[in-house]
Amino acid sequence: MVSAYCCQSWRISTWRTTGAWPFTCPPTVAETLDMTRLKAPVVYLRLHGFPGQPFLYGDGPEHYTALGTDQVRQADFQGSMIFLEGCYGLEMAQAFLDAGAMAAVGCSVPTWGRSWRLGPSSQVGREWLRQIRAGLDASDALGLALASVPDLYNDGWSVLGDRMARLIAPGDIA
Repeated sequence: MVSAYCCQSWRISTWRTTGAWPFTCPPTVAETLDMTRLKAPVVYLRLHGFPGQPFLYGDGPEHYTALGTDQVRQADFQGSMIFLEGCYGLEMAQAFLDAGAMAAVGCSVPTWGRSWRLGPSSQVGREWLRQIRAGLDASDALGLALASVPDLYNDGWSVLGDRMARLIAPGDIA
């Protein structure tokens, strides 16, 4: 199972990427987020990140706060694998590892996505999910995912945590 949380404007491309209908920010914001909604074997986040910020953000001129590192650290992500598609998502990765996630994939630089179609970052995410479902480990899955997009979009992607992490039962998630 995949749990997806994204910016309101990216809900269609996130659904196309993951196959899971995401919940969005807004209307869900950090203050109203039930963290148990995120718990799944794979957690897919497509939210705005900014350098040096301990938060991920949703849409709007206000950039609603969607999720914070302290909030993540207080939750249970034991056994989950996390994919952080948005800009500077890697800055949130350690919080998920502190909360028990096996591995977290993210990017340390800006990523490129689209609202309705799959942009390069969504192509990386979709291929990573495909490879994880096929039984590959987090690192090998990321390598193949990055090979699926032009080199221009490969910078900054990393796996933190157990690079050899695999789903407990590959193929068990939709």
